[in-house]
Amino acid sequence: NNLVASEHPRLRSYAAPFDAQLRMLFWRKACMLARDPVLLVLQVAMPLVFGVFLGLVFQGIGNQEFGIPTLQSIFIIITMIGFLSVPLVPTWIEERLFMKLETSEKLYTESAHILAGSLTTSLLSLVGATCEALIIYCLCAFPAKHLPTTLGWIVLNFFFFDAIFQCFSAFTQSVEQAITFATPLLVVTMLFNGLVVVKSAAPAYLVWIFDISPTFYAMQSITIEISSDAGEAGKIVVDALGYEEGQTVQGVIVTVCLIGALRVFQVVVLKRCNTLQR
Repeated sequence: NNLVASEHPRLRSYAAPFDAQLRMLFWRKACMLARDPVLLVLQVAMPLVFGVFLGLVFQGIGNQEFGIPTLQSIFIIITMIGFLSVPLVPTWIEERLFMKLETSEKLYTESAHILAGSLTTSLLSLVGATCEALIIYCLCAFPAKHLPTTLGWIVLNFFFFDAIFQCFSAFTQSVEQAITFATPLLVVTMLFNGLVVVKSAAPAYLVWIFDISPTFYAMQSITIEISSDAGEAGKIVVDALGYEEGQTVQGVIVTVCLIGALRVFQVVVLKRCNTLQR
């Protein structure tokens, strides 16, 4: 029996190892981006245009007296940059259809497909989001010393929103379905940010939502840091909104865990849903 087993070794499910799959998928994505400049426009050029527009809308607000209008501008900036991934939903759904055909032939794994996409599409989107945030920040004239905190939370929330849209694009049949599924989660996240719904005024049975809302942690950290320049007036605003110091690390951990959970769910539904019928 041992001799027979040695003459007929067990075949692997995939002919190529994972690293080879990843290299080829990455190279194919790069070639597709080079052939289709529209994707580059959506991911890089469009954020630059929106960055200039939003920057002009809120131009010089950093030089004005700190207050609710300042926080409203920050919230809108976080939200608008978070929604940069929406135009890419049709592309993700189309790519998923081709992916299901190719993975059914054991050409590569779903995980390799997601990782290759993250190294290309998501990376370009990150570049666009970062550039947009920098343009807006400069035009708003916020102090440079607050840039690391503000930019860090904007980028982290961008990854969270991006994970939401990619997650629901992994199993829905159309853009409309993906947006419909994502809307409740997005609305809850954006409402419970401490500015739209104040933590101290929220019903007791809904307070826990603040503890898992990336937008709340972003607004809290940015507000506390920027308000430090406003003295007592800034402290009054922070206290009125129920923001607390010392929760930055907790916020980063919660946001990263949510992003990880959404990515894991994305892999699961890519494997289990929309199976081809032969």
